[in-house]
Amino acid sequence: MKRLVWFSFVVIYLNVLPSPAYAYLRTVTPKGKVLFWNDNNIPFHINRDVPAGLDANRVYATIRASFATWSTPTCTCLRFKDGGLTNSKVLGYDQKSPASNQNIILFQPKKWSPHPSQAVAITSNIFIEDTGQVVAYDMELNSQNFTFSLDGAPRNGKPTMDLQNVVTHEVGHVIGLDHSTVRASTMFTSGLPGETKKRDLHSDDIKALCLIYPVTNGCKETTEPPDNKTACGCQQSPSNTTPFNLMALVFLLCLGLRFFAFPKRSS
Repeated sequence: MKRLVWFSFVVIYLNVLPSPAYAYLRTVTPKGKVLFWNDNNIPFHINRDVPAGLDANRVYATIRASFATWSTPTCTCLRFKDGGLTNSKVLGYDQKSPASNQNIILFQPKKWSPHPSQAVAITSNIFIEDTGQVVAYDMELNSQNFTFSLDGAPRNGKPTMDLQNVVTHEVGHVIGLDHSTVRASTMFTSGLPGETKKRDLHSDDIKALCLIYPVTNGCKETTEPPDNKTACGCQQSPSNTTPFNLMALVFLLCLGLRFFAFPKRSS
């Protein structure tokens, strides 16, 4: 029986001291497996609700652009499938109805708890415990405690978080990347209000993307990546009839805290 685990990234935007230029990092599960997708066409659904003061269509276009950024390098076969807009706010994974699950990008204006208030975004990956293969995810944006903008400029005299900057970083977590120690990279662990440099991939991000999801075999079906390090997408997914046990584990990486949350909840 395959076991699915819910693993969340809590992104804290802080001003920290410069770090040495080390290479990208993979997300490692509690069992020591690296996260990877075995599908080269990862779907996403955007919840229709957007923060007041932002043009909805521009918000949707910005989120789509963030996903497209990770498909731009010619050295990767990774692609994302736009599932369109959704009214659903149900997060997590329904093991009784796998086909009904949506990978939702969602602003949280009122129900950010129990997440840490200082976290600007959380990406939750659901994966097979024995292999690290990701089968689903959700992305939550903390519009309760942060003001988002489409250009990083202040609004009403208050600093803002650039939406594309944040979401592009989060998509890196979707595909299995951890925080990088390369300060100029998209996956660097921290940022500041108004920052926009994470919109564009750094060479460190591209190196990670193309080593993990390279253009091999024409991006056709493959098996679990050799040595659990590289993967080119295929169309395989876990059987819908397989019974899954889910557990929810949320890591607050920057502060070294850990707490539990429910794997399926209505926002």
